[in-house]
Amino acid sequence: MSPLDAGPSILPRDILYIHTVSHSTIMTLPSFDPPQYDELREWWKTYRGNTDVLRLILEVQSQRYAIAEMRKMADAARRQAAEEAPELLGKGRALPKLHRRLEQELKRGGRIYPEPKLSKAEAERIKVPPRRYD
Repeated sequence: MSPLDAGPSILPRDILYIHTVSHSTIMTLPSFDPPQYDELREWWKTYRGNTDVLRLILEVQSQRYAIAEMRKMADAARRQAAEEAPELLGKGRALPKLHRRLEQELKRGGRIYPEPKLSKAEAERIKVPPRRYD
């Protein structure tokens, strides 16, 4: 039985695949909270001289950019499939699963770009008034 068949306790993101020429080994990762954007920025400043830590931070951010780009591609594929082959979007099909998985990873990693700097006038212009429940 594969670790992926163990049920919802182990997600594909929790498994590290180490591939070699002769075989692959599966290592289950422990549960952890991913570092958020602000935390990565702080580490970047704190560990400025440690090239290994900086490389890891760059790798995390690079993978998050790649996942965001792949999600855009999956969005385009879904739109095209909706027009040309709607049967590809049915329950249990690969394209919706891929889209869902990419979305999970983006939510898990949190914000990947810096917050835009707004002037006070811009912030007031886009401010959403509180919702009233009368």
